[in-house]
Amino acid sequence: MTEIPAWWVAFSGLFFIVNTIFFIGLTVALYKIVKIMQELQPKVEDLTLKVNGLVGTLQDVAVKLDDVAGSLKTTVNVVGGSAQRISGTAEMVSRATTPSLIKFMPYVRYGMAAMKIFRFITSFRRAR
Repeated sequence: MTEIPAWWVAFSGLFFIVNTIFFIGLTVALYKIVKIMQELQPKVEDLTLKVNGLVGTLQDVAVKLDDVAGSLKTTVNVVGGSAQRISGTAEMVSRATTPSLIKFMPYVRYGMAAMKIFRFITSFRRAR
């Protein structure tokens, strides 16, 4: 009959002992992980409630922002219409007054030239 070598028996025994130590270590680690998870469970539930509350608040804010955007759009449309009317009125006034202003334009030029000459003369006198 064939005998098992002594080194093989020693190696198998050492492997069994190391395996047993690792198994015990893993069991202790698993126990600690379960304990930590049980401690964290209430905190996670509390955070979940807070997050759900914030989601509700954010949805309310989004609805209010949507309302404000609609109101702003309406205001912009109203102001835009008013600005268009004012622009049209100003254009009509300028068209109506342009012919009469063209008649007086030479007199305005003469007056401005006279003002420039007057300023030049007064500045020349001051310089003396």
